[in-house]
Amino acid sequence: MEEASFATYLFRPAQLLGIPSVVAPSESGKISVSLQFIIPGFHISKAEKQKYNELIKKCHVGVWGSDIQNVKNNETGASATLVTIAYYIDKPGDDSERNQIIQNMSRLLIERFLGVVSYCAGTKLHGKNIVNTIIEGSNFKAILNAIGRTQSPKIEFDLPQDLIDNIPSDRIFTALFWLRRGLAESDPIDTYNAFMVCLQIIARDWWEKKNPGVEIPGPTFLFKEFITTALGGSWVNVTENHRENRMHRIHFGIKHPLSHLLALFSSSRTRPLGEDLDLVEKAWKKRNAIGAHGNKLNINSDDFIGLTELKFEAAKWAYKGINLALGLDLENAPKPSQNFFVTAALMNLD
Repeated sequence: MEEASFATYLFRPAQLLGIPSVVAPSESGKISVSLQFIIPGFHISKAEKQKYNELIKKCHVGVWGSDIQNVKNNETGASATLVTIAYYIDKPGDDSERNQIIQNMSRLLIERFLGVVSYCAGTKLHGKNIVNTIIEGSNFKAILNAIGRTQSPKIEFDLPQDLIDNIPSDRIFTALFWLRRGLAESDPIDTYNAFMVCLQIIARDWWEKKNPGVEIPGPTFLFKEFITTALGGSWVNVTENHRENRMHRIHFGIKHPLSHLLALFSSSRTRPLGEDLDLVEKAWKKRNAIGAHGNKLNINSDDFIGLTELKFEAAKWAYKGINLALGLDLENAPKPSQNFFVTAALMNLD
């Protein structure tokens, strides 16, 4: 399949929602930002608005004020709520970091606000058409996030014959169940968590086939061992949770010539092992912060930093793991399409 160019993708930006109805005044060392977003199908009575403004104020210490308006779609007549939140961020030393910090803070505010409101509503409410406006003196600079694609390349591919010859086990079918959800263009947190579930299933499958009868180690050790050893393709001395140092290699119970196995590992290497370990550590910490049944008790805006990049890494790891589990030649095996990698930070905030 010929790779599509970036120009093939056209994004539909968020619509301007007018001048923000609430703006935080200028303050030394701070950047004033007004966040606007729409909650479709939601309506707040006048008597309740003050409660919602008080709730928003408690979402973060950086919030200066807020405003809530009931609005209606002129074309469909559908009702919705327009939420505006004015807040401050510390002025970064490098202006290039500014937009990323604003995206992370806006995401945190939306997540916290909608978390409480969805809890009270008894149903999941969504934040759409997100617009961040930076206030610099008398100047307003709007950041229009992408809200969807208007065009994507045609999807064409050939099914590998090896895939037809090797029927996936029930466990690999389960891993594919989670891989498919990871590939969905939905909330980046949901897609990341789906890939991590997929990887943990594949890692368990790998361990049981490589070490029949040996107790499966804890999830942290197993995940790191699987990524750095099986997918990294490097010899690794394993001492943690094991009395005997052993040199581990992956085989997944599939018979291959040694030369073919070495070729699989050689083609899958992209970084030195030290970099792999650092990246794997970051990926696992992110998993513990935003998933893993709430292992981290305080999610903050820093937890969203690098999430998109790690989501891409998790996708590539998941593909490598499934390809190896099925005994496919990595040179010709399926891989994430360019369509998956071309996205925007807040496009699918759910």
